[in-house]
Amino acid sequence: MARRLLLGIGAGSLLVIALSSWAAGGAAWLRFRSPDGRFAVDLPAAPTQQLSEQQTLVGRVRTRVFVAARGDTELRVEVHEVPGAARWLLTDGALLARAERDLLEDEGALDVRASDVQQLGRPAREVTYRDAAGRLGRARLVLLEGRLYVLATLRPLGAESSAVERFLDSFEAW
Repeated sequence: MARRLLLGIGAGSLLVIALSSWAAGGAAWLRFRSPDGRFAVDLPAAPTQQLSEQQTLVGRVRTRVFVAARGDTELRVEVHEVPGAARWLLTDGALLARAERDLLEDEGALDVRASDVQQLGRPAREVTYRDAAGRLGRARLVLLEGRLYVLATLRPLGAESSAVERFLDSFEAW
């Protein structure tokens, strides 16, 4: 599914499997890294990849979305490169707020709870919601070096959350 976050602002990185993997909760997890070395995250399997591109008022938009699953839990990494015009026009807080709003609209979110958090020493937003299908969603939105990283998860209500925690806590970017 293509995202329209930040008025369609985006571009991404291709993830590749790092050489290391380890066991967690009885199943192997893989460490994925972007080929440009800008981020890494733990995933339970190699992700599928989706790429979209469009022209917007603030610049060309390319969005990469990587999706992996562990049982009924979907784990998603979105990487959006924020065009210079958008960074010039909007503060980091405004960019995060716009991205949060678009994510929640795209998911048909209900029962939303949001808070300011820190990730990688940077201001970030964390949102928890129920989607239109009744699944529990949780996402962290982080701006770093002109990129918006969206770490999003969906799982059935009552399903185990250890995969969500590991995924969110393993994210690194530089």
